Parts: sequence; structure tokens; C-alpha cells
Amino acid sequence: MMNDTFIATIVGALVAFLGVLLTLRVTQRNFETNLKEEREKAREGRAFTARHKALLSAAESVTHFLNYYMTLADREIPKDGTIPIEVSEMAVSLNRLHFYCDIDTIRQSIGMSETLSTSYTRALKAKMPSMFIAEEAKAVDIRIASLESMNDRFQQEIVALLGAS
Repeated sequence: MMNDTFIATIVGALVAFLGVLLTLRVTQRNFETNLKEEREKAREGRAFTARHKALLSAAESVTHFLNYYMTLADREIPKDGTIPIEVSEMAVSLNRLHFYCDIDTIRQSIGMSETLSTSYTRALKAKMPSMFIAEEAKAVDIRIASLESMNDRFQQEIVALLGAS
């Protein structure tokens, strides 16, 4: 009798043990599946955030470039050959899109960058003659100021000479 009870206890414990093992295995698979899904969601979230930041940066830099470009007539061209920050930021941010976007977006951003760069270069070419004229006008203004100063001194000398007579 004891033998039957012992065997029944062992069989019951074995069934319970197998149930626990099976439950642990299912739980492990569920955990691995959930972990994989969470990692994939996190990766997609990081990719979306990076793409979003790149697109926002590109839009902002193009807006700054367009603002600079529209006011180019009122600005002085850098004489040391440096590229204005609005122009260089635009090129960098449009190039950054290549890392996050598909081929159609890349093609469009390259086309837009070429168009904006070409129009900027043409605007600089058009502005060059006016820069020389402006420099000549400044030189003439300086000469006029010098002549006016000399005229004032002559006027003072004439007044002094007439007063001495």
C-alpha cells in the first residue's frame, strides 16, 4: 500500500513538475517574443525620431536660407570668402536627409539643393557690380567730406582775414 501511495505521489509530483516546466517554457517564449517586439518598437522609434529631427532641421535651415536669400540685396557679401552660415547649414541639413530618407526624397533634396545653390550663386554674381559701385560711392563720399572740411577751414580763414582787415 505504501508502495502505491509513494508511486502516486511521485507521479503527481512529476505531473506537477512537468506542468511547471511547460509553463516556464511558454512564459520564456512569451517573454522573448515581447522583448523582441519591444526592441523593434524602440528601434523604429529611434529611427522615426532621427528622421523627424532631420526633416525638421532641413525645413528650418531652408527657411533660414530663404530669409537670407530674400534679404541678400540689403546685405554685404563676405569679403573674406567665407560662406554665410545660412547657406552652409542648408547644404548640410539637406545632405543629412540622405541617411534617413528613401531614394525619392534624396533625389528631391538634391534637386532642391542644386536649385537653391545655383540661385544663390547667380544672386551673388548680380550683386558683385553693385558692390564695386558702393565702394566707389563710399570713396566719393569720403572725398566730399574731405573737401567740405577744407571748405569750412577756408571759410574760417576768410572770415578771420576779413576781420583782421
